Amino acid sequence: MTDYAFSAIPMLARPSKPRVSGQTMMIDFGLGLRQQEDILQLASAYIDSAKIAVGVARLLPRELVERKIDLYIRYEVVPYPGGQFLEYAVLCDGVDAFLAEARAVGFPAIEVSDNLLSITLDEKRALIAKAREAYGLEVYGEVGKKEGLAVTVSLEDDIQACLEAGSSKVLVEAAEVFGHGRDKALAAQLTEAAPLEKLMFELTGPWIEGTAYSEPDTLARWLMQTFGPNVNIGNVLPESLLRVETARRGLGVNAGGELPSELIEDAPR
Repeated sequence: MTDYAFSAIPMLARPSKPRVSGQTMMIDFGLGLRQQEDILQLASAYIDSAKIAVGVARLLPRELVERKIDLYIRYEVVPYPGGQFLEYAVLCDGVDAFLAEARAVGFPAIEVSDNLLSITLDEKRALIAKAREAYGLEVYGEVGKKEGLAVTVSLEDDIQACLEAGSSKVLVEAAEVFGHGRDKALAAQLTEAAPLEKLMFELTGPWIEGTAYSEPDTLARWLMQTFGPNVNIGNVLPESLLRVETARRGLGVNAGGELPSELIEDAPR
């Protein structure tokens, strides 16, 4: 058992890995191996998966991609390529080449999204099923369009289609779905469409035009206030990992009063 600093100070309990709720997905826009290992040594207990964003894996030597994947797996973090890279492969008529290479370099999972791609729900189901059945990959489906794009199916139908096709988690574009108004009615509607532990809400970030520096943290806190500290949260930047975890644990100035006794980790006597 790890000997933590300040262990006499109680904090909110959290499920340990492997966990189905309270997951945190880190976004990796091309961390070097030393940076990556530093982050994993520091915070791997609080990271469940890592998305190697957009087409970053296409820019790296194969050996380096394999080493990045191996490093994540060694620290019990599930790595996978971002969904927009697969969307690009679909447009290039390269789905099978993409899935075969993902499996060959060691990715245990992929993301299937249609952020910018126009495909039907049946086509999306078929893509998820192919990745699972023909290539043995775990699949994270994603729902929600990038801002300004037309939405042709309801989020509830999209979530159900992803789960029916075998997605283990459904990633929700939280910034686009909830917007700045933070619609709690819509949040409740989504959790009626699927169990909360099956949903992962992705934070906004500097890759989205107009995002203020504080907005990802504000959205993360809103998600915790709305769904509880063990909501699944994605697209967390490496430098924000411990900040998100302290919010989950009720540590710091946003603790919000007394800790519920049933959630307090036992302090050593």
